[in-house]
Amino acid sequence: GDGGFDGGPLGLIALTPDRDRAASAEIGILLRPEARGMGVGGEAVAALVDQVFSTTDIVRLWTRHAATHAGALGIMRQLGFDPMPADPAAPDRTSWVLFRETWHARKSGRGFAILPLAG
Repeated sequence: GDGGFDGGPLGLIALTPDRDRAASAEIGILLRPEARGMGVGGEAVAALVDQVFSTTDIVRLWTRHAATHAGALGIMRQLGFDPMPADPAAPDRTSWVLFRETWHARKSGRGFAILPLAG
């Protein structure tokens, strides 16, 4: 079998520059239910982060997800995003941030390691 895939897109990933903060952008990802739990999201986010930090002036990436979304939480931890302080206006959301210098330090192996994505 083909795992239930019909050959269409597995989801989408977006980068939205912040209007009120220079050199910062939000990452958003949405996967089809049958694509979840297969490592697709982590691979997509890692590829986007690497591309953004290697080819643009953006130095800060952030994302947010439902506090109960275990898959998103795992991806953010595996890729080295740091948790942001809780937002009292959105207690059901968890936000994360990653800076360019942190990404490149972890990627180059200077005291950090990129953990393998769960597959």
